[in-house]
Amino acid sequence: MGGIDGAIEEMRLGDLEGASKMAPIPYAKSRGIYPQKVYAAIRNHKVVPEHCSCGRTVVDVEAADEYFKLGKWKRTDSTVPEEEEVPGSDLDA
Repeated sequence: MGGIDGAIEEMRLGDLEGASKMAPIPYAKSRGIYPQKVYAAIRNHKVVPEHCSCGRTVVDVEAADEYFKLGKWKRTDSTVPEEEEVPGSDLDA
């Protein structure tokens, strides 16, 4: 994502920084995980959903972070594997 759309998304996620409760999709996007994982955790009773006064389903950010083993605002990207050290990579060719 780039341009104005990227800037809007960054501002929106920045607005959520201090939130204690979030809807499942914004929570997943802010943590870099798939929303389906959040909904599966709710369905399997691993994360307890709550209902805000507006009627939306929300999750407690601290409880969800604890379940998903995430630190505060730690983003993960499961599509990019961590770099492994290749034997001999420190040698000059």
